[in-house]
Amino acid sequence: MFDTLGERKERRRHWRHRLVFFILCCVVFFGCVGYLFSLDPEDSTNPMDIVQGTGSEMEEFEMLYSGPPELKIKWDDVIGQAWSIAYVTGWAQNVSTRTIRFENIIYRVRDKDGNIIWEEEDDRVAGGFTLEPIEYIDFDIMPICKRPAETFELVVEGATVLNR
Repeated sequence: MFDTLGERKERRRHWRHRLVFFILCCVVFFGCVGYLFSLDPEDSTNPMDIVQGTGSEMEEFEMLYSGPPELKIKWDDVIGQAWSIAYVTGWAQNVSTRTIRFENIIYRVRDKDGNIIWEEEDDRVAGGFTLEPIEYIDFDIMPICKRPAETFELVVEGATVLNR
């Protein structure tokens, strides 16, 4: 109420600066949101672009299993990111009445020509793992692929059925 002319001008200047800063923040935020919604997965050259609405269904990728028939593989979730496989979850269960021992589990992603574009061994089972009847082991894989993927492959190496 008893402000001097200089104090009033200073307060107005602060409010103008705050208003300009707020408007600039809104412009940047809405510009970023607009850019994310304008991305087209068909034009994407980077497989790690997360684009709204590009989640792929399991049917779009071929899922392969190489291993003993005593293991039942269940694919829970397969998600694509732009044009590649980005996330795979599932489990392998021993459906036989005998114990199964295996040396390693390898996860691979292949392109349409059958070339391996990503491969990883499961650290939990490296060197040997045993599954009793009805037991299972789950997997949660996030492949990093820089080319279009067609196939996800789960390979169980060195499997033997034990007579216990």
